[in-house]
This record gives sequence, C-alpha cells and structure tokens, in this order.
Amino acid sequence: MTTHIWGEDDTMLFVDLPGYGGLVEEHTVDDYWVNYDIESFDVLLCCFETKLNRDDEAFFKEAKEYGIQVIFVRTKSDNLYDPYKSRRELKREIRRHLIYDVFGRDSKLVFTSSKTKLGIGKLHDAVTERLDTKKQDIFYRNAKAYSESFLKRKSKAAHRLVFKYSFLAAGKGAEYEEVLDTAVDVDVVTEMIETVSDQFGLTEERLQKMMQEDQEEVEDFDQIAALSSENDISEQMVLEYMAKFKGQRRVTNITKAVPIVGGMTAGFGLSYYTGREFIRSCEEIAELILDAEIQEKR
Repeated sequence: MTTHIWGEDDTMLFVDLPGYGGLVEEHTVDDYWVNYDIESFDVLLCCFETKLNRDDEAFFKEAKEYGIQVIFVRTKSDNLYDPYKSRRELKREIRRHLIYDVFGRDSKLVFTSSKTKLGIGKLHDAVTERLDTKKQDIFYRNAKAYSESFLKRKSKAAHRLVFKYSFLAAGKGAEYEEVLDTAVDVDVVTEMIETVSDQFGLTEERLQKMMQEDQEEVEDFDQIAALSSENDISEQMVLEYMAKFKGQRRVTNITKAVPIVGGMTAGFGLSYYTGREFIRSCEEIAELILDAEIQEKR
C-alpha cells in the first residue's frame, strides 16, 4: 500500500491499494476490507486497462452496496482501437458490458489517458462531486485545472482562504505601515500570496513559456508574474503591491459587511482586497496558460 499526503496542511490522503495478486499471505481477500479500512475512504477509484476479474467485481459491488462512492477509470484510452469499430462504439461497449451490466447504470465511468491528459478534467469533476464542501475546496485549490470551469471553482475556493488570511493579517501581528497607512501583518499577506500562487500553478517555467508565446498579454501582469515566480517574496514587493489598493472605495465597501471591531477593519479590508485582486490576476494568467496548453495538445 502506497500513501500520498496532499493539499494544504496535509489535509488529504491518497492511497494506492494493492491488487489481490500482490497481497501477502496473511492478508487474504476475505480480510482485505478490514485490513485496509475500506469504509473510511470518501471515494474509491477502480482503474483498469482491459477487464476486471471476478474478485474485483465482487469488491466494488460490495463497496457500492455499502454506499461508498466508486468511480471507474478506463486508463490508456488513447490506445483504444479496432479496425472495424469507431472509438465511440468501443467506449459504448466498455461502458455497457464492463460497467453498466455488472455494477448498474448509475455507475460513473471516465475514460482517461496519462499520456494525452484525456479525461483528467472529467475525473477531477467526478471526484469533487463526491466530496463534502470542505474537501471540495481543498481539492479545487490544490489540483491542476484542466478546464475553465474548474479554474472558476478554484478561484471561488481561493477566495474563502483569502477571507481567513485577511482576518489573520488584521489580528495581533498587525503593525502600522506608513506605505499602506494602516495596520497589517505583512508576513501573513505574503504567505497568502505565496499560497494562492502555488494553488494556481504559476510556476516560473509555465510563466516563461507563456511569455514566449504571448508576451504582450502577460507583460500586463508583470508584477503578478514576479510575485508568483519568486522563491522568496520580499516584504517590499508585497508592500508595493498592496499600496496599489489603499484608499480605493471598494475596500471600504467590503469592510461594511464585515463585523470587525476597531482598527482591524481597514487592515482586513486592504488584505482582503489585495488577495481578491491577486486571485483575479492569477486566474487570468492561468486561463492564458490553460488555453495555450489545450492548443498544444490539438
């Protein structure tokens, strides 16, 4: 069994369960359910390339009977080929005979390819639909977007994180900054910007590639690109970025809806507006990168 801890604060766990053929002698098929605490999982992915054997079928039938969410994933789907049948016909046969006839028509099947990234976006959607709201947010924030709809949901999830950081930035560690004309914890805002940037996947490599292909548009976001690609964002960089938003009327409008006492209000509003604008710019750059990557695959 291989485990992978993932997401902010290591909040999600992915587990690669062994197949029945790889079980050690003391872990029999009959004991599999208990030994690996199957009922504790939110979602089970059944990945297959050809067919499922009888033990696999029995296991996933039992999982569905227990109410555990199951997603069937046909891997290497870019290799589907039959000289006498179209890919659409082949997919229809797999869906009908391997999944619907065995597990019921309410079963979810996604065709994927790790080589071409076919279906990865659909698989992400299928997984998030089966998670609770808190885990959905974590997944949206940390998973790579393969579609514009996923990117939009990533932005919404990031907004909720910015709200939390904004309270912290206006809290005990807040110090008066002349540049901003308000008290704010710049270290917290720096962490917020780094976190949001990581969640949008704006790595230096992807940004450089985007600059080469669409330099004029990306140069409009040169400050965002600099903040996103720096390994160690300086306090001065953050102060200069936040200073763009001080005194804007919209900051005042935001704080009217937030019941914060005393001098925290201005610090919260400025931090929140900074985070919100950073998300907006990250989303626009991410859309450019996503469009370029989609075009590259065609």
